[in-house]
Amino acid sequence: MERTYVKDLKNKIGEQVVVKGWVQTIRNQGSIKFLIIRDITGFIQAVALKSLPKAFAIAGELTLESVVALKGLVKNEAQAPSGIEIGVESIEILSKAAPELPIPVVVEKGGEESEANIRYDWRWLDLRKSDKQLIFEIKYFDKNAYLAQSPQFYKQLAMAAGLERVFITGPVYRAEPSFTTRHMTEFTGWDFEISYINSYEDVMAMEEKLLIAGFMQVKEKLGLAIDVPVVPFPKLTMKEIKMKLTTANIPSENEHDLSPEEEREICRLVKEETGHDFLFVTEWHKSMRAFYHMRKDGDNSITKGFDLLYKGLEITTGAQREHRLNILEKQALEKGMDLVALADYLNFFRYGCPPHGGAGIGPGRIIMKMLDLQSVKETAFLPRDVKRLSP
Repeated sequence: MERTYVKDLKNKIGEQVVVKGWVQTIRNQGSIKFLIIRDITGFIQAVALKSLPKAFAIAGELTLESVVALKGLVKNEAQAPSGIEIGVESIEILSKAAPELPIPVVVEKGGEESEANIRYDWRWLDLRKSDKQLIFEIKYFDKNAYLAQSPQFYKQLAMAAGLERVFITGPVYRAEPSFTTRHMTEFTGWDFEISYINSYEDVMAMEEKLLIAGFMQVKEKLGLAIDVPVVPFPKLTMKEIKMKLTTANIPSENEHDLSPEEEREICRLVKEETGHDFLFVTEWHKSMRAFYHMRKDGDNSITKGFDLLYKGLEITTGAQREHRLNILEKQALEKGMDLVALADYLNFFRYGCPPHGGAGIGPGRIIMKMLDLQSVKETAFLPRDVKRLSP
């Protein structure tokens, strides 16, 4: 069942819905437990009854700011804060918050806010407050848009703050000695992150939509004779790709990675088979991915991550992120990382964080292949590489 936002519940009276969000209030009255659930659009009261023991027991385990998926019947209730409530049928805990919050997310009437410096230390919790989120909310014609600050970890901070969907366009810098036609030491990056995903398939589906929309605009507005991709984009696991390349007598340098030649050849094969210029490469080995990439159920060696190739060139890396603190810590240690150095990042997940994922996209590489340019440097206003700092 698809998620329903709180703002839409008034149109769902008498219907069964799934609501996802944070547990803002817990009130225990013996055989009844009252919960206030908050999502990015508002608040709703939910009632768990002892007559449904499984849901009632899970409600008893909840802590403030835990992230839940709650299923139940929407009904009118004059005593509820919004005049409607949900009769709880089942509860899934998506992320359990530590029992003691460092700052309150809800300030009781007559209570005082934490001092500013303390709130800044726990900024993502402070941003969960509806009045704080208004600062970053932009009415963009007939829809809302949300701004973020900078790449990966900060996108995830935004998810922990409850912003749900963020995008970033900004400069990215590389400190590696790359002397290729597809690398620069400074380039513009596009990043997005989305909450409450069911799998990394949702992230890939989002990128399919945005690329199709972008290609259509380029074709219609600029009149370029480009092929607008269609859904679904082809998808192959790394294992399937290696098998295809072996059959085609293409040598492999690394069983867990693709060389530039392999990227070109697998795209050529997929183009011949499907007519499609794009290819999602899935099921990457953990040795090739970041510690925060979620692992595949039943096979801890494989991540829920992907690359997107376009005409033989990688243009995107994405994944479902690991939002469960204990597993995230374990994966960081496995990579030889210092948990003390990661403390600020790990704290994002200590007080409830929804399942989420996202991607980083290289628009310069897209333009390079779209226009059949010889180097990504041709897409930059002032290209920068290891040997070029001027003009």
